[in-house]
Amino acid sequence: MDNEAVKDVCASIAYWMYNTKHENLMMWTHDIMVIDNKVYIYTYRPGLWIGKAGSTVYDCEHSINFNINDEKIHDYTIHFIENHKTPWTELYGSLHFHLNNW
Repeated sequence: MDNEAVKDVCASIAYWMYNTKHENLMMWTHDIMVIDNKVYIYTYRPGLWIGKAGSTVYDCEHSINFNINDEKIHDYTIHFIENHKTPWTELYGSLHFHLNNW
């Protein structure tokens, strides 16, 4: 894993989130790793990242692969790892249950 690539990808994703009003995805994201040209996003809700017919993830991939002049600078692909068994997901699931059933 390349730590500089992780910082670069995270900065690009943050810029994309801010400009497209997808900040809510941050709360569903647990970790991001970059290995070679693959970006792995650990998330509780991959469907929110993927979007309708993949529109959200394709837009994010474009943002991390192209600069502001729309010139290709990287060849990253985004992959998701659905994360269900962490303390965060257990806490969120329990809180969601209590909020909707009390």
